[in-house]
Amino acid sequence: MAPFLYRVMQTRYEGETTGEESSMSDHPLTILGLEAENVKRIKAIMIHPAAVGVVKICGANAAGKSSVLDAIEAALSSKRAEPEVPIRTGESNAKVILDLGEFRVVRSWTEKGSYLSVHRQDGKLAKPRDFLDKLI
Repeated sequence: MAPFLYRVMQTRYEGETTGEESSMSDHPLTILGLEAENVKRIKAIMIHPAAVGVVKICGANAAGKSSVLDAIEAALSSKRAEPEVPIRTGESNAKVILDLGEFRVVRSWTEKGSYLSVHRQDGKLAKPRDFLDKLI
């Protein structure tokens, strides 16, 4: 898990399809907000740090600390990185929303499958998987 998150923090975006640099190209990828519901051990969580930096995630054993990191990885990675059982026991769906500033990543799961969308301020991206592959 840690190597993936390190890569995320060091990644730079070099344009969606045109090769032109985006406003994110000069900045590391920063997660400005995280919302997750029914992902693994998480019932519901909202993390919106007041400032950019390290966010301490602490709690008792089996409280869901690793589930927070798994939710971030599942939202940004390919389907191979999804948890084997992403939906919390006893629930029928789950969702992760990552606020990346200019972009918002939404990954959701139902009993029928997994769904991914990436939104810009001006609308939804047509190929979210391709976008995230270039981003990461």
